[in-house]
Formats: sequence, C-alpha cells, structure tokens
Amino acid sequence: MKIFIVLLVLFCSKVFASLECQSVIINDAQQEHAVSASIIKGLHIRFYEDIKLSLVSNDALWKSVTDDDFPQDFWLFPKNIINSDKNSVGVTFILKDKTSVHLVVTMDINASSCLVVSSQYNKESLHKFSQPFKISKSPNLDNELIASSYNYDTSFVKSVYDDGIFTYVKINDNIANAFSVASIVEDELSVISNLKYMRRTNTYRVAGIHQKLKFTDGSTVFFVELK
Repeated sequence: MKIFIVLLVLFCSKVFASLECQSVIINDAQQEHAVSASIIKGLHIRFYEDIKLSLVSNDALWKSVTDDDFPQDFWLFPKNIINSDKNSVGVTFILKDKTSVHLVVTMDINASSCLVVSSQYNKESLHKFSQPFKISKSPNLDNELIASSYNYDTSFVKSVYDDGIFTYVKINDNIANAFSVASIVEDELSVISNLKYMRRTNTYRVAGIHQKLKFTDGSTVFFVELK
C-alpha cells in the first residue's frame, strides 16, 4: 500500500504544473471551502504559506501525508473508492501567518488531483504555483493528526465534540456569560470571528478543529484542548 501511495505522489508531483488545478482564495467573507479529490490520485494541496498545524477528520476513509522538506504542501488519499458525498473529510489548517483554512473535501471521479490555496492579501501567492513541482523524497506517510477527545474544565464545560468541520463546546447550564474565543498555536492567540452561540443549548460552535481554545469573558478564563 505504501509503495502504491508513493508512486501516486510522485506521479501527481510531475504533472502538478500542467493540470488545471482547483483553486481557493482565502478572504474574510468565506470561512469554509468545498473542494473535491480524485478517486485515483487523491488531492495534492499547495498553500501560499507554510503549514504550522493540520487536523484531519475521518481517518477511517482518508490518509493524510506531509513532508518536512515541503512545508507548504499536503496530500490526501482515499483509502477506498466510494464515489459519494458521504465519503468526505474535514481538514483544518493553521498557517505560519496565523490564517485558519477550513476545507471540506469530497471524493469525485472527475475531480482534479491538485488544489492551490492563495490569499487575497498576498499578491504574489498566485504566481508561486506556476513553477513545476518536484519532490526529492517520498513523503512521511505516518505524520498525521486526527481530531479525537478533549481536555476541559468540567466546572465550566459540559461537553466538547467536533464533526471534522466545527468544534462544539457546550457550556454548563448554570453559566450564562458571553465568551470570546481564541485559538492558541505555540502560545500565539488568534481571535476567532466565525463563532456562533446557540442559546437554546448553551453551545458555542467554532469553525475548524483547534489544538487549544481559550474562552474568556474578561474575568473568567478556561481552555479546551485536544488530548
């Protein structure tokens, strides 16, 4: 299986520049982006900036691949052929410039096997992808991070779960405070603007999957963290 995946990666790398790739442009208006992956070749994603953290859901059906020599690149491979919108995966990336990118990837027999992610705030990010992409070695097939269970303070939080696209934090019923939420990566805080509070269930819906979240109302502070 590893040999098969490596061959696919090498093949995709050689033709990356010549394919009509899918594209995503990061802006403030759209927080999630729906893209497709090829059934045979998977999806090779290239970002305009280095990837600091990646979180992938649905590891039963998808394999993620990274390579330390290519910090702007990421690969997804389907583990079986199910041409259905049920065979989808949510992927959250946090980039070096603190940008959060949320992709929903669905398998499609007609999909291009490459995706370029650029930013409307970086005018040079588009033309970076015009150069042929060459890989010097096989990617590390074991470097993947899957969203799992969470650590949290039960005096504030009743439960936490995610669906690969959103993280849901249910606050205890006796707490009615309004909280702001920030994502923490390597001790750096990024305030999350795409936040929805569901009053009936006292639940905060946060876009993406995050290593650590900080909740505060100015006086009270608590954290939700992936184990």
